[in-house]
Amino acid sequence: MKIEFKTIRFKNLLSYPNILMEIPLNTHQVTLIRGKNGSGKSTVLDALTFVLFNRAFREDVNKGELLNDLTNRECLVEIEFAVGGKEYKVSRGIKPDVFEVYCNSEMLNRNTNSRDYQEILEKQILRCNFKSFCQVVILGSDTYIPFMKLSVPKRREIIEGLLDLDVFSTMSSILKTKIGDLSNTIKDRICDREKIEQRIALLAMSRDELKKNNDSVIADYEKNKRELQTSIRKSEERIVTLQQLIYEIAVINDSEIDEKIQTYDAMRIKCRTQMDAIESEIEFFTKHDTCPTCHQKINEDFRNDIIEKKNTRYQSLNEIYGPALNKATRLRGEKKVIEVGVNQRALHRADMDREFSRIDDFRHQIATIESHIRRLTEKNKDFDDSEIDRLHKEVVRISREVQGLTDDTTHHRAALTILPLIKATIIKKFVPIFNEHITFYLNKLESNLRFEINEDFEEKVMIRGKHDKGYGSLSAGEKYRVDLALLFAWRAVARLRNSINCSLLCFDEVLDASLDSSGKEQLMDILKNLHNDTNIYVITHSEDFFEQGFERVLEVSKRGNFSQMRVA
Repeated sequence: MKIEFKTIRFKNLLSYPNILMEIPLNTHQVTLIRGKNGSGKSTVLDALTFVLFNRAFREDVNKGELLNDLTNRECLVEIEFAVGGKEYKVSRGIKPDVFEVYCNSEMLNRNTNSRDYQEILEKQILRCNFKSFCQVVILGSDTYIPFMKLSVPKRREIIEGLLDLDVFSTMSSILKTKIGDLSNTIKDRICDREKIEQRIALLAMSRDELKKNNDSVIADYEKNKRELQTSIRKSEERIVTLQQLIYEIAVINDSEIDEKIQTYDAMRIKCRTQMDAIESEIEFFTKHDTCPTCHQKINEDFRNDIIEKKNTRYQSLNEIYGPALNKATRLRGEKKVIEVGVNQRALHRADMDREFSRIDDFRHQIATIESHIRRLTEKNKDFDDSEIDRLHKEVVRISREVQGLTDDTTHHRAALTILPLIKATIIKKFVPIFNEHITFYLNKLESNLRFEINEDFEEKVMIRGKHDKGYGSLSAGEKYRVDLALLFAWRAVARLRNSINCSLLCFDEVLDASLDSSGKEQLMDILKNLHNDTNIYVITHSEDFFEQGFERVLEVSKRGNFSQMRVA
């Protein structure tokens, strides 16, 4: 499917200001972009590769340097193109980071990371990567590496991309991964089988030993059972003894004793309070001769009479206080004896609970022992080989699984061997087509060279049918004609294969070097007659560059620190 580029827009990219620059890409067949060095002519190519591949076209410009260092924000590039009847728009920016792909005005689902999203754009929509794009779409004098200057692996990578053979490399990678996974699975399953076989041997050995030892084990279980039953009887006897001790301890309601203690304590306190008051009064009359209130002298007879009455009252209270104190003390002693009995009953009950718990534990142990005895007795009657039989079946199943995995590995290895042969067959089929197009374009450029490549992408150069030469021995002009012929041949084959069929072709200052005026005119003739649906952009810094044949001329200049572009 063909990629038809329609419009590109950018702002804050390199030296361009914070004004969205829009360039229609499909309105003219041949466009000249002209300007002085450093004016911002090649920024269009950097915008194109940045928005599509997240990198600058020029190798000496990293992604961060694409941001205009004066505005230092909101670098944004948008491109619109059509593929297979669908309209796409890609937006990519820096500060803030932006990467969005729209199909028919709807944003594609981006529940993936940026790397996977980029892979969708390259493999499913554009169907080419950065290297293939720059070999077929853009030819720059500073950054373009001619096909013949690439290493053989790099040449093969370009050709495989043009012929859409990447799928075979992907298939080879997938097959190698599957073969590795299958090999690891086979090893794991063989290991599982060996473990099961070892378990079978151990179970068989264990079965024989168990048959010999079961009777001895049952005898030990019976002995333990008898010992536990004896322990149960001892605990039951202990419980009877504790019940008798609890019964013998009298239960007395100590609430009545508490009430009596409170009554006697109240009597004692009341007497003690009155006795203390009487002692104070007796002390007063004994030590004082004058009344502190009326300041009259206290009569001696009156004082003696008062002291005698107070002593009599004190004696009466003391007769109540002493017995009350003794009775309260005696009752407290009785209460302590009762509390000792209560505590003793609680201890006996705790001992009984422990004995009941021990009996439950002994009975649980006896039940477990009886279960073991029954199981061992059943084994002695008829030993169960079902587990060994099940494991033997598992070994058979794993062996069949290993055989199936081994067959799959064999098939994958066979396919892995065939894939390079298929690729070589396809390349062999297209080599004559490559050479035919190379010859066609060399003739168009009026070159007397005959240039061919073989299936290993090695070149053969002849002049006038003889004198074999290498690419390196050619002059700069001859090399340039070969490079151009290869570029046009790759585009023709890509269009033929429908792998990289693109409406855009860009030349960055290629007409300013190596080609003489005749070669430039021949190149322009090729460009004008290349394809009616191809939009060609030629970038030059030459002020006296001829404008004949160009449908549109875009002048790039700098005003202050910012670039601007206008139609001449």
